[in-house]
Amino acid sequence: MGALWVIAIGTVVVWRRYDSLAGIGLRRVGGRDVLIAFASGVVLMLAVPALAWLATTVTADGVGLVESATARPAQLVVLGVLTAAVTEEVVFRGAAMGALARAGAVRFWQVAVPAVLFTATHVAWSPAHTLFVVLPLSVALGCLYLWRRSLPVTMLAHLIIDAPLVVFALAA
Repeated sequence: MGALWVIAIGTVVVWRRYDSLAGIGLRRVGGRDVLIAFASGVVLMLAVPALAWLATTVTADGVGLVESATARPAQLVVLGVLTAAVTEEVVFRGAAMGALARAGAVRFWQVAVPAVLFTATHVAWSPAHTLFVVLPLSVALGCLYLWRRSLPVTMLAHLIIDAPLVVFALAA
């Protein structure tokens, strides 16, 4: 997790040398953005069980994330969820999508390239989970970022998506 923080902070520092932090979506958000982030996060969080069911139905591969979350100390799960929500959004939505936008890439590539890279970083999990859960969620978060151009919005949505892992870890 420490490496993720170093990468995210380094990304922000390097980006700031060449552009404003607003260029990667680090800006203040209003009440409307908070509501959009919350609603998006809840909808995507509720989609996870359906996507996981699809993954196990199509591939007969167990997803197993709940089991791995409950096997770790709750404090570690909380730190992991916070780390993922902040660092992954900075790197994959803010910096990657921001760089592609600056380079003149069409919106499809601004979402697709970071989604594939994000998904590739999760390949250590089950292939079914990676393909059927992580990829669609990454595309959805990319579309949310493209729409709002706000890292706090995608960070909050990402945090809400991963929140059930914290609940399961606390309940174990």
